[in-house]
Amino acid sequence: MGYGGAAGVDGCRTTPQALRAAPPPYAGEPLFFDEWYIPKISSGYSRYYREHAAQDAVDIIRRDRNHPSIVMWSIGNEINEQHDKEGWRAAMMLTETVHRTDPTRPTTAGFDRGWDCFTNHLANFVDVVGLNYKPHMYADVHKKHPDMVLIGTETASCVSTRGVYDLPAEVNVPPRLLKNLTVSAYEMAAPGWAYYAEREWAAQDDCPYVAGEFIWTGMDYLGEPTPYYHQWPSRSAYFGAVDLAGLPKNRFYGYKARWTNDDVLHIFPHWNWEGMEGQKVPVHVYTSFPMVELFVNDISYGKRTFTRTGSVPEEKSGVEIPRYRLMWDDVVYQPGTVKAVAYDDAGNAAAEAVVRTAGKPDHLVLTADRETIAADGDDLVYITAAIADADGVVCPLADNRITFAADGAGELLTTDSGDQRETESFARPDKKALAGYTVACVRSLRDVSGKLTVSASAEGLCGASVIVEVK
Repeated sequence: MGYGGAAGVDGCRTTPQALRAAPPPYAGEPLFFDEWYIPKISSGYSRYYREHAAQDAVDIIRRDRNHPSIVMWSIGNEINEQHDKEGWRAAMMLTETVHRTDPTRPTTAGFDRGWDCFTNHLANFVDVVGLNYKPHMYADVHKKHPDMVLIGTETASCVSTRGVYDLPAEVNVPPRLLKNLTVSAYEMAAPGWAYYAEREWAAQDDCPYVAGEFIWTGMDYLGEPTPYYHQWPSRSAYFGAVDLAGLPKNRFYGYKARWTNDDVLHIFPHWNWEGMEGQKVPVHVYTSFPMVELFVNDISYGKRTFTRTGSVPEEKSGVEIPRYRLMWDDVVYQPGTVKAVAYDDAGNAAAEAVVRTAGKPDHLVLTADRETIAADGDDLVYITAAIADADGVVCPLADNRITFAADGAGELLTTDSGDQRETESFARPDKKALAGYTVACVRSLRDVSGKLTVSASAEGLCGASVIVEVK
């Protein structure tokens, strides 16, 4: 395995062998961190780079090389050496270290500084050239460097709050800042350096030589509360396709439709818009089916099919979105039922999905993600509590405080609702719901088998319980 030469931006041929001939200006080898020898912050890894990089790199590879989930080794992310004319030396040394230590996997890096990684030749010394947030560059890079393998190493950074909506439903780059510190779950908002998911999908479909993408991020995480960087109590990232409690946002179903062979039919938003009667509330659908018809209270709003055509524009205009989600922007809100009927390639009705207007919160519904866990003191089960009305419809605006308890062969560890503004301890047995849901994490007890009963209660609501077998 090796890295191939590629034409430079100016069209000249630059080979790794020619670049390697010059003596290195420093000792040591680079490492898999956000910093090499040029610091981003004064307390970063650059302080240890020259002395420890080589052994740290080898240790990381030897520690993790048996994990089947690892398909490539990233030698750096958004590193400042992209600006350095000598930065290619660090990329070369690290890639050679990887090849010696693990010859079965290629190297990559997350480059984000435009053409710098090409003009300064860092891209010549990775096996797979990773580009962060550069869908508009794929075609030009391939034209100038046709031998290079490309991948999106960070993509999208779309931001949203699960289950919370803001009108109008439109592209917001950068996002609208709201007093309640949420970002609309219509999934069309992103910081100025990023974009919604569909923009990457269109770029990759139009540029089939791009190997794939790693989204930023799969899940929300503590820190980087973009776009509410300094507005307390916002304290966790809004980037995830899944929230911090593990509950999927709408965008999750778009990725599922794109990346899996599962049947997908997902409607949003919820249908509790009191005060909006007679006004338009857009309805969107992520699906794996070629055609969907939308009904509101049994009145058809027509069929929609995917265009699957177009090109990636220079500006973030939103024109790619209809290629990957179906949209009815003319729906007039009236309480009741929204139904999507999906049709297969032969035109036959193949699936249905329904969203109903919920009444007042009445009771809790508990669902365990597993029926059985191991009695090893480490195995976990996640219990989702939904707030439902008397007919069992989840109440999408409910934020009741839910208290969990575990009895028998397990113990309650944490609770969370995925609310990016929630600052209470995860170790509390109670949390306020977000958009009708809260999740509890329960752990087995070592060498204690039997039944694990998890119960949940909320003031003014009927409680619920669920039983998990511990073996």
